[in-house]
Amino acid sequence: MLVENISISIIKDSVGKKTAEASINGFSASYPEGTSTGQHELIPLEPEKAISRFRTIEKQFIGEFDQKSFDTLLMKNIKKLGTGLTTPLSMAFFSANYKQINRFPNLLANVFGGGSHASSAINIQEILVIPREKAIPLAVNRIKKIWKETCQNIPRNIPKKLTLENAWTANISNTHALEIVADIAEKNNARIGLDIAASQLYHNGKYKWQGMRLDRKEFLQEMLDIINSYDIFYIEDPVHEKDPKAYAYLKNRTNALICGDDLIATNLARLKKYKDCINSVIVKPNQAGIITGCMDVIEYSSKRRIMPVVSHRSRSTMNTVISKLATHAPLAKLGAAGYGLYRLEALVKMWKSCKRPKMAKIKL
Repeated sequence: MLVENISISIIKDSVGKKTAEASINGFSASYPEGTSTGQHELIPLEPEKAISRFRTIEKQFIGEFDQKSFDTLLMKNIKKLGTGLTTPLSMAFFSANYKQINRFPNLLANVFGGGSHASSAINIQEILVIPREKAIPLAVNRIKKIWKETCQNIPRNIPKKLTLENAWTANISNTHALEIVADIAEKNNARIGLDIAASQLYHNGKYKWQGMRLDRKEFLQEMLDIINSYDIFYIEDPVHEKDPKAYAYLKNRTNALICGDDLIATNLARLKKYKDCINSVIVKPNQAGIITGCMDVIEYSSKRRIMPVVSHRSRSTMNTVISKLATHAPLAKLGAAGYGLYRLEALVKMWKSCKRPKMAKIKL
């Protein structure tokens, strides 16, 4: 593809923080850093500094490229630009060069949350639902319905509010929250997923959980009990990111998808190292810094029965390039409300414009 022009600006994300937006040949992209971040993620730079540095080398990026050669040039300058700029540049190139495919992901949608995404009693960062619908428009409508019913089923005498991802939260126990969503999911032909974000709960060798301090053995048993009690389909970062053996322990004792986010950080080398510890992996563009890194993780995991999950981050913009990337994976986590609706509606639009669209086959 011929890159004819590049423009970069600073915009505000969903929490009002500055982030970079890049445009290549009129196709724009932005992807803010997250609130809950792992220790193995690449480092972004302050947007103004990154853009100023890019101006000194911008001419190198004008000309004929494919995704790999464009991303290779970005990675050569990763320390100068930081992932806060390489990511939207790579995603803008991907968007400009995107070819519609007819396979679409099944959807994970965050409807109730806590942890670092909210100031509430809930330790679980995200309680997600996965509709069994076989068409994107039906799945999106189901997500909207479940999100609304979740709000309606929080006891009236308990104040409720929204998390950073526009999921509901309230000062109730993990168990109460799980029971609310489990009941609604069952009535709406959906399954449950969780993002525990366990590294955020781990302090001085113990996990903080519902007012208790659990050791490793106790916490693993707690995770197993939750998986079995609520027939959990998917559980992300169920243990501390520095404990790969604990991931493997859960994977070998349940039928749930044990998903690594902080453990892998969309890093192919780490995925190869810990491939036997998980059976699902999160794909976040700014963790890799470039789209090529994401595609490498998707390709490698797909060949080894590890389910890739393309994901947004808790801080958002209205940009929907991540929805295009999501069509390359069988499962995607794009939100349920607020800014997430832009990403979901983008998938609906793509579905309706596709001649023979189909959902990726997974056992739900």
